[in-house]
Parts: sequence; C-alpha cells; structure tokens
Amino acid sequence: MLKKAISILLVAGLFILCCSGYSGCSKKEDGSDSSILENGANNSPYASQSVDNENIGNGEEKNTETDSTTKNTIRQNPGSLKDIIGVTDLSNLPDYLEGSLEKYITIQADIEVYPEQNYSLYKAFLLEPKDICQQWISAFIPGKELATQNLSEPQNGDYNYQYNYQTIDNEYLILDTHKQQYRDLSSKVTSIYDDNSQPYHYIAFADDMGELTLRKRFPKQELENFPKESAIQQVNEKIQALGISNLSQPRVYAMDVDSVNNWVNSIKNDPVLSQTGVPASWDRSQECYYIVYDCCVDGVKITHNQIQPPIVTNSYGTKLAVFINQNGIISFEATDVYQANATQQNISIISLENALKQFLENYKNTFAEESKTVTYISLQYVPKETTLSKNEFELHPTWIIAWHNTSDMDTSNDIEQYEYVDAITGKLMTFH
Repeated sequence: MLKKAISILLVAGLFILCCSGYSGCSKKEDGSDSSILENGANNSPYASQSVDNENIGNGEEKNTETDSTTKNTIRQNPGSLKDIIGVTDLSNLPDYLEGSLEKYITIQADIEVYPEQNYSLYKAFLLEPKDICQQWISAFIPGKELATQNLSEPQNGDYNYQYNYQTIDNEYLILDTHKQQYRDLSSKVTSIYDDNSQPYHYIAFADDMGELTLRKRFPKQELENFPKESAIQQVNEKIQALGISNLSQPRVYAMDVDSVNNWVNSIKNDPVLSQTGVPASWDRSQECYYIVYDCCVDGVKITHNQIQPPIVTNSYGTKLAVFINQNGIISFEATDVYQANATQQNISIISLENALKQFLENYKNTFAEESKTVTYISLQYVPKETTLSKNEFELHPTWIIAWHNTSDMDTSNDIEQYEYVDAITGKLMTFH
C-alpha cells in the first residue's frame, strides 16, 4: 500500500512538473517570436536603407482568415511585416499583409503586384473625340435620328474637344478628351427609376467607390433574374465594337434591391450624403450590375483612382465603368483611355518596405481619433501630366496605398482614401 501511495505521488509530481515545463516552453517560444518581430529589421542587410525599420519590423500577428470585404476569397500567401523586409523581388511578396506600423496605423491589406512584368516609363496621349466619334455612334446609336448635335473644337489655347449627341428618344453620347460616355435615358431603361429628372442618383451608390466599400455595400454575387455572364457578354460586345483593348478582367457588383435599400435607409439622415439627393426605395425591377474594367499597359493596371495635380482642374483616373440591367446598358463610361509608348524600359523601383516607410513618415504622429487601417496595396501606373502638352502624359510606376479611418468618431470609415508613393523616386505624391 505504501509503495502504491508513493507511486501515485511520484506520478502526480511528474505531471505537475511537466505541465509547468510546458507552460515555460510556451512563454519562451512566445518571447522568441516577439524577438524575431522586434529584431527583424536589425537582422536585415537592408536595415541601413530604412528610416524606421523598427516600426516596419514590429508587425503584430493577427487572424488572416478571409471575410466578405476582401478581394481574395482564398489567401494563398499571407504574411506579416517582417516578411517584406529586404524583399525586392515582387514574386516573393505575400498576397495579404497584416501588422501594425505604429499604435494607430494597422495593416490588413490585400497586395496586388505584377511580378512577371518589367516596369517602364511611358509617354501617353488621350484619345480625341474627333478620332473616335464614329466608332461610338456605330456602337450605340447607329441610324438613330438626332434631336441635337453639338461639336465643340478647342479654342483660346484650350485642348479639350467636346462632341455631344442626343437622339429623339433620349439616348446621349457625350465625348470629350478625358471622358467618353453613353447614357440611355429612354423609357426602355430609365422609366423604372424613381425620378427621371434625376435618373442617375443611383450611380452614387457605386461609381468612384473603392472596392472595399463596394464589396461591403453589394455582397451578393448575382441577380436572380439577370445572369452575370449575360451582362458581361453584352458589355464585352460593346468594348470590342469600340476597339478598346488592354483591359483587366471585369469586377462585377450586383446592385440587388435589398443591398440598395439598406444603403438608401442608411443615408436618409446623413447630413452630408443626403445633400446630393436620396433616391426612393427600389423594387426588384430596378436591379442592375455595376461592372468595372481597369485600363492596363503591357498587363499592368493604370490606376482608376481620381488623381488631381494641384494646378490642374481635371482629374485623371483611367477605367471603364458600366451600369446594365436586363433591359440594356444604362450608362457606359470610359475615362482617360490612353495610347502609350515606352520611353524607358526595365526601370528599378523601390521596395514595398520603403514605400510603407514613406507612408509611415507621413502619418507617424497619428492620434487615436485618427486611427487608420491600410486595406489594399498595389503597384500600378499613375498618369502625370507633362509640361510639354496638356494632352501628353507620363505613366509612372507607383505604389498605391488605400486606407480608411477606423475611429468610432469618424462617420465615413468605410470610404477608402489613397496615398501614392512614386516607385522611382520613393517620394510621396502630394496630389490626389
């Protein structure tokens, strides 16, 4: 009996000792991970190139599971901030990045880069209405009787052409140097909307919103009575007829009745958003798709964000955006479609690490009420107007960093904002 009791005590003591040892190993392992994060910059051979490697290396590990607001349904290669230190090969970047630059700047961002491409500088020109008007007429209003026609040529040093056409059944072509647009205000398409005097209030639900906002606002994948593939096919036929090429795959947002009405109800009492007019609630017959294509050059996107240099009144952001319902295309708009030629090829660009340091330098004194979350990072081309001609641009490789405010005090916390870091000079672009 005594031997049995001693054996039991020995087993119990050994169990307690093992548990205590396991707990100690856990703490030691946690400390080791923390040390790796804290010292990641110091261990990097590129540390001397950074202005704030300690902050870049202090990424906090968080849950990287996908939610409905992110681009990637499956994250193949998530990473923390320590995984980008010293990385200059784009193919070695994670596709999702998580961590903290400092206490009030969080990163939970999808990363979109084009590792198979060599980045270059391009000279680019905008398409002129006089050169493309016949294609647009043939694609949208062939043989239609016109009610009005106004063809405006540049005057007094202005470089902007403007060609306007209106058919007798209220279809419009509005073509200028920066934007080409077709709108169907005929009863065939728009009579089902709440107010024909303001038929495009509903566009404010989608147009120029960032992808994070759109995916949250319109989470549904497809409309019940109008297949998505049918909508895409109709739009692609128009694109082919217009001779527009070098586009990305389309992003498609289903503006279903429930999602639209939820948004209508949310802005009715908003003092800012309601100033532009709040549409009445929709019914199912008003559902439509919002389809967006990014314009590209040699397979790399030209940013669709609206970018405005401080001395220029026009905004530059290239994209093709369409609203379409089961009755046809409501609005088809091409903004800043460029013809581009490379002037310098295989240019060296700064790393994502250094781009984030420049972003941090701009926001390093952020307060709690200004807390920010970076939601999307991409390396794209940004148009910069040259001094030679108002219709001539240079396409610059640029790190685009999208973020939104996350403070409870901020009422627009789902609206994305953008910073642009020139990938050649490493400097923050101050216009947007």
